[in-house]
Amino acid sequence: MSNNNKKQFLQKKVTIGDVEYTFQKLPTKKALEIKQKWLDQNNNVIELTMCEQLLEHVVVNPKRSVDDYDDVSELMTVCIQASNFQYGGKFSKNM
Repeated sequence: MSNNNKKQFLQKKVTIGDVEYTFQKLPTKKALEIKQKWLDQNNNVIELTMCEQLLEHVVVNPKRSVDDYDDVSELMTVCIQASNFQYGGKFSKNM
């Protein structure tokens, strides 16, 4: 695909607390690949891996890591909203 025809992926701005985040949808294959990384052998969500993957790949601004959050509930709010944006619907731990 030439650069002129490069697919633009949907973005969404969300304010959580006093921080504005920009989420960007991934290509379908990449979205499925990162989702597989955060599921264990019983298809249970590994929360740390889920958050790391979402912060790295879906949250495009501001770029933060898990360690940048002082509060787990704020981190989980960001990650759940990013997951809902990327995968649609309401977040479920057994996605």
